[in-house]
Amino acid sequence: MYTSLLIEKDPIYSERLLSLLQKTQLFEHCHVSPSGIDGLLNFTKFPYDVVFISLPLSDISGLDLVRTFSNLQVSIIVISDTIEEAVSCYEFGVVDFLKRGFSYERLILSINRAFNRINRQPNRIQPTDAKVVQAEKSHFFKIGRKIEYFSLDDIIYLEGYGVYCKVHLEKSYVISNIRLLKLASELRSKGFIRVHKSFIVNTSKIKRIDSRYVSLLNEVKIPIGSKYRVVIKSFMDSFTPAEKQSRLKATSLNLT
Repeated sequence: MYTSLLIEKDPIYSERLLSLLQKTQLFEHCHVSPSGIDGLLNFTKFPYDVVFISLPLSDISGLDLVRTFSNLQVSIIVISDTIEEAVSCYEFGVVDFLKRGFSYERLILSINRAFNRINRQPNRIQPTDAKVVQAEKSHFFKIGRKIEYFSLDDIIYLEGYGVYCKVHLEKSYVISNIRLLKLASELRSKGFIRVHKSFIVNTSKIKRIDSRYVSLLNEVKIPIGSKYRVVIKSFMDSFTPAEKQSRLKATSLNLT
């Protein structure tokens, strides 16, 4: 799991924010600092993944604190009443700006942006404990007005459905208000590949591949789009000889 630091001078508001962060169950540690200086001192002791800075602060200029944290390997989310501060904050590379009074769904979106930033950092040391592995095997989807979490292992494939997406599970499906294109980007590093303009598949559910279809569990066949054949070929090239023999049809595959 990830770790977070919340810098907020108001103890009542910090308690509310901490409750929201704990509700997401996305952070193993959620530490609160009552001032900017205390936040910096805590960061020197523990390398947090995401820092929430609630402006204004009583002991230091908020923008000075944002500038300081921007030089560190951390995702920054700023919270403030004043929307005009967003422009200045974005100049220092903050991940997102939340206007005070934001909804839980808006917080989830902001956290997802922070995680995407973390996962794109090439030199970041990735933790390898079991809790982190578990976190990487889950993803949240917006279903109607709710945010729901799914184990990626429960997802067989995803299907484009206009501006929505069908998330197919073993015996049912749910409709998420998110486009397939966005999910393709979010799930690319989590064991999913796009094999057609309308389909993304969980590679762990692939049973067979031939020149036209990817066969999944429950005998589901997903067509291979012509422009995605190179993706399939790259995926096949990652197989060991034993895996190729068991998962690919013996017939010659013309995927180039």
